[in-house]
Amino acid sequence: MAEQQLRIVIADDHPLVGDLLDVYIRRALPGAEVVVVDSLPAARETLDGDGAVALALLDLHMPGMAGARDIAELRRDYPGTRLAIISGTSDRSEVRACLSAGAIGFLPKTLTGQAMVDAIRLMAGGASYLPLEMLAPDPEQPQAADGPSLTPREREVLDLVLEGTPNKLIAYELKISEPTVKLHLRGLFRKFSVGNRTQLVAEAMAAGFLSSRRA
Repeated sequence: MAEQQLRIVIADDHPLVGDLLDVYIRRALPGAEVVVVDSLPAARETLDGDGAVALALLDLHMPGMAGARDIAELRRDYPGTRLAIISGTSDRSEVRACLSAGAIGFLPKTLTGQAMVDAIRLMAGGASYLPLEMLAPDPEQPQAADGPSLTPREREVLDLVLEGTPNKLIAYELKISEPTVKLHLRGLFRKFSVGNRTQLVAEAMAAGFLSSRRA
């Protein structure tokens, strides 16, 4: 989608956050239209209006927002809009629930300006985003995996997905073709009952899978 056609909604009840994100987005995507609102009802009103919204950045704790339940309802009601969550806290279980409900990314408000710009550009372009700390081992979660049984190759692919490796580099690393990578990803999506890579990471983390490549 051309930048001139991009319409992005920022929904956050803290004016400073909304204003800063507005600046970051206009810096990353000159020509994009940015709409800033301060509640979930106002975000819905904007999504109901004229003009398709490509990306909506939603504060997890703004008025009217109830977390994963609202993400799931927004995905159902506005399937053409990509949804990402922003928050001043990074409760892993809450973030995982939102990703499983259909969010394509998570932006902690502690990100630097440049990291925020890069993440927004990625998500507006069709990719997913999770900060590296969300992929690190959770000291409060058990290390042993309690999830679906994976083949050795599926586990290798999952390890690389957990590290944020794109398909092309997974193919290079494992010396297989990109179509074969996609085939393994479809198998992983099916086993974890998810529809995209972001949800796969969330569900794999919830099941205790961590990259076995990490020392």
